[in-house]
Amino acid sequence: MSSLDRIIRVIIAALLGALYLSNVVAGTVGIIILIIAVVLLVTAAIGFCPMYVLLGVSTLKPATTQEQPKEQPPITQQPGPGQPGTPVQ
Repeated sequence: MSSLDRIIRVIIAALLGALYLSNVVAGTVGIIILIIAVVLLVTAAIGFCPMYVLLGVSTLKPATTQEQPKEQPPITQQPGPGQPGTPVQ
């Protein structure tokens, strides 16, 4: 979840909470609004939204691809003196 997504969630949750606490919305609708505000705050706090997983949505920017290091040729070990394969002088 991106930082912008978290900020928007907190702002919306604050607005919904203010609507409930100022009695602009009350009753069942007020409780539903309050529950939505709490869910928005929790998902912003933990940085994970289960609905995004279900819908296949991501607000993160794709990671920049870094150039992969080129493969080094395999190092072949030369036989040292006294090892098999060394010419005898």
